[in-house]
Amino acid sequence: MSLDTDRMVKAFTLVRNVVERAFLDTALEQAGGKLTPTQYQALRFIGLHDGACIRDLAASLHVSHPAAVKLVERLAAAGLVLRCPCPEDRRRVCLSLSANGRSVWSEARARHEELVGKALQRMGEEQAASLLGLLLRFVRASVESVDQLGKICLYCGVEHSPGCPVAETEEILTGRPRDEY
Repeated sequence: MSLDTDRMVKAFTLVRNVVERAFLDTALEQAGGKLTPTQYQALRFIGLHDGACIRDLAASLHVSHPAAVKLVERLAAAGLVLRCPCPEDRRRVCLSLSANGRSVWSEARARHEELVGKALQRMGEEQAASLLGLLLRFVRASVESVDQLGKICLYCGVEHSPGCPVAETEEILTGRPRDEY
């Protein structure tokens, strides 16, 4: 079998653009246009990791610490994020969503899921299930080292599911289950 890797790379790029640009941008507009995609990802991380510090946020977004600080300052100024000193280490700042931040994030998230859901419905249940299975298999087949896991992890926190392909792959690579999310 001959693989057309160029066509596959283009197809993956198109899928990423649909999910990240078309769907997420539309969802953010429908949710009031208050967030950029990066701000949405920051609210998602903070919402799933209440009390996380800026260093954790920077790592999850793959940005520098100063960039994360500026992002948090903008979100706090907009009344979406609360900052407080960390009880264990007063030099660190713990983050949480304000009531307004949780509402804005929830609305944008619901809109995003709705757009993806509509596309999956148009595909049909069988094809959508097949697509999910293939995507998860691709993720598992793509990871060759533990270092790569941190680059692809969604940092789902409290929403972590037992069937997570990142956790499953880490267990295969290390011989032990993942203990941090």
